[in-house]
Amino acid sequence: MKRFLFILALCLPFLASAQESPYTIKDGKVVVEKVCPFSIPKADASAAVNSFFVTKLVDSNETLKNASEDYYVAKVVTQTIGSHSMGQWTIRGEVTIEVRFKEDRMKVSLSCGNMINKSATNRKDYSPIEASPIAEKHNVMKTGVTKKAADEAFQNLILYMSDVIAEIEKAVNVAKAEDDW
Repeated sequence: MKRFLFILALCLPFLASAQESPYTIKDGKVVVEKVCPFSIPKADASAAVNSFFVTKLVDSNETLKNASEDYYVAKVVTQTIGSHSMGQWTIRGEVTIEVRFKEDRMKVSLSCGNMINKSATNRKDYSPIEASPIAEKHNVMKTGVTKKAADEAFQNLILYMSDVIAEIEKAVNVAKAEDDW
């Protein structure tokens, strides 16, 4: 029994680290997606998502395209998600938000295929899959970003994408709560 508990204690950290990754790589882009069920009519859920986009897309770099009742596509540029060289260079991500509807659920998918590494006078774009932590060998000359800054920006990008999914899901759930008066 002691031997079993000892082996279990040794294996537990490895089992805990075997969690599913919050992102996938598709077509050269980092993708975070979730299928969210809802219990209100599809038209109401679509109206809630449309309202979410109208209130959130306030920058001229953010656009809502292909808006229909079943499908929304928005292009946004994140706020600063990383910096390096004593804050002189900032990193932002270009993110595409897609929302597709079926009768009782929606699929929210966020993808990023380009990171913007920018200073006051220069700009160097790079793909997040060419940088750390995805690329095994991080090439500073190709990306223009240190490994530590790329790691930080990537983690913040995944958090941003997950937060947007949660906000969209909350917007639909709030519409459900407002409907039940």
